[in-house]
Amino acid sequence: MKKKGVIDRFEGEWAIVEMDDGQFIDIPMETLPPDAKEGNVIYIDEDGRISILAEETLERRKRVQDLMDKLFQD
Repeated sequence: MKKKGVIDRFEGEWAIVEMDDGQFIDIPMETLPPDAKEGNVIYIDEDGRISILAEETLERRKRVQDLMDKLFQD
């Protein structure tokens, strides 16, 4: 199971992750890297190991900020 997703939010001991296919899955927070935050792009490898894709996370945040800047221009 190699998949990518974005951490949408945390609920109790769970991270709610929106996967690339649009589905949401619940992942136990203890399986995430300790520095995981809402908005991080994550990668789940075949063995179920989870890593944060820092570069993709930064690119995604920049795209969102650019869209917000355009939307709220004077």
